[in-house]
Amino acid sequence: MNAGQLFLNNTKLSELIDPKMVIFNLQGEDKISVLREMVDRVCQFHKFEGNEDVLERILDRESLSSTGVGNGFAFPHARIKTQDGPIICVGITRNGIDFNSIDGKPVYVILLIIWKPNVPGLFNHLFGGLARFLLSNPGMKEKFLEIQSYEQIAQIFSQVELQISPDHANVQGAKLLWKLQTLTNMIKENGNGEERARIEKEIKLIREELDQSIVARFDRLTEKFGAGVFKIKDGVCQGCMIKLSTSLAATIHNSNDIFVCPKCGRYIVD
Repeated sequence: MNAGQLFLNNTKLSELIDPKMVIFNLQGEDKISVLREMVDRVCQFHKFEGNEDVLERILDRESLSSTGVGNGFAFPHARIKTQDGPIICVGITRNGIDFNSIDGKPVYVILLIIWKPNVPGLFNHLFGGLARFLLSNPGMKEKFLEIQSYEQIAQIFSQVELQISPDHANVQGAKLLWKLQTLTNMIKENGNGEERARIEKEIKLIREELDQSIVARFDRLTEKFGAGVFKIKDGVCQGCMIKLSTSLAATIHNSNDIFVCPKCGRYIVD
């Protein structure tokens, strides 16, 4: 655990949200316009190299996989140099935005999260608990749509304590980890040129996004087995071809969390 993570450990989420960083009625009608609106608000009160640079980093992250986690929530985020951090901007839209969410439904509540590059893996490590809190509480989206004051938002987020948990490192990372494996395979076949540069950029973004412990284990597995993550097919780990227990296979099915095969130790994803 580095100093940045240690500082945030056991912090109430409400302590990190400035009243100025709450937008109760986003005006944008699509994903890019609402993200630009939120970035503009952040840049009014925090210093960056430029609004478009911040927006570009957010959109680069979105290009890897949507941060729409389902149930009307999205957590767009990026690691950007700033003297502050993490910065959290909360935006609520009454009409719903197509975010290409994991459940295919519109997004109504957006938490834009920005933190320093020297705290890699912060999103999954610290905010995994937030995702579980919001997604496991029925009617949470409706509660946010009724909110009219910062105090109401603070009351909800005071129930969320950021904690460094090994379990949280694996939350909502399966698609990214599988994409890292795919790109790692692709780069072996691309020697030079623009395509290789594009692949290297995506690999860098994903490695920064995932928790350090996940990336380190992935590298070790790749060196040992030639690949660090395998798909599950018909309940069978495609790395060792051993059938998983019915309960584990059911848990992995349609999940975006990262799991480890109990037999071979490789990462497994749906």
